[in-house]
Amino acid sequence: MKKSIENFLRKFKPEKKNEGENSGDERYTAPKGRFNNAAFADQLLAHFEEELEFNTWRKRMLYPMSFDIILHSNDLQQVQQAFPFLFPEIVAEFYKIILKHSQEHPKYGPTARHWVFKVHSSDVGKITTSSGEELKIEHGKVTTIARLYTVNNRPTGDNVHVEENVRVSVRVGDSNVRDYGDINIEHPEVNMRGRNMFIYPFDYNLPTDSENVRTVDQMPDIAIIRYALGSNNYTYRMRDHNIIISGKNDKRTDYDVFKVESDKIMNTHAEVKYQPHLNKFQIAVYGDTILNERKLGISTGGNPIWYDLGHRSQIYIPSGEIELNFEIVKNES
Repeated sequence: MKKSIENFLRKFKPEKKNEGENSGDERYTAPKGRFNNAAFADQLLAHFEEELEFNTWRKRMLYPMSFDIILHSNDLQQVQQAFPFLFPEIVAEFYKIILKHSQEHPKYGPTARHWVFKVHSSDVGKITTSSGEELKIEHGKVTTIARLYTVNNRPTGDNVHVEENVRVSVRVGDSNVRDYGDINIEHPEVNMRGRNMFIYPFDYNLPTDSENVRTVDQMPDIAIIRYALGSNNYTYRMRDHNIIISGKNDKRTDYDVFKVESDKIMNTHAEVKYQPHLNKFQIAVYGDTILNERKLGISTGGNPIWYDLGHRSQIYIPSGEIELNFEIVKNES
């Protein structure tokens, strides 16, 4: 019995090789121990603080707010169930880092409205960037692609949208951060799972307790927009201070893009914003629009013309085709 067990175990022992002999097997050997939440968070936090220190100058603090995170598929399996609990902790740590630097750099306002985390996985050992450079995807190492900004949704005129080639920084594990032009990671070998995208509004109170870090779904409604089309009634709950009203052909899936189910409405037809310090809503339009029987001037050249938007206003776009009913739910102080 003992001998049979020894024979069974012997199958799993590596064969001894002569000195200098190359097995030819270049597969990656996993590091000791499993990849865990602490390793994931530590590498992301290190990239964040290194970028903050690199970009900050004088009173103005700058830091990345959008992250594409690429993990080896095996590592993703180890940590993905913890993401809903882990990312609020990471955001709270971001706020701690901001507070730590705020005395020397007091202008710490955000460059975007939200923290955005998109987690991807790769089964292969590398991906190729749009510039042709290869990035290794290894067990135990987090590849993070960080951006200071999110895409500006406002048209520059004639409904033309410009997506700038912005600088990004890339960090692989504990290696040095490198700069690139914007990287396209839409590759067949990179998988994006919809459930692995997490968005958190920036909180000017800088809560350092993760219990106070809210997701988009936990934000209160500040306004509601309703409309009827055919036999259907539609409701959109405004929870962000800035939203886009767009047509059904808009490809964006951001929660702050309100898509009306009509192909007669252009992409980014209008913007609605809430100004807490003035305690009022305003609207700017980029296509034909009537507000409460008043035709609005069309904004062009990236310079919006803002009009006050009151409780129970009627917005007709395009100029009478569809009626949107705007109701204020909560005025924040």
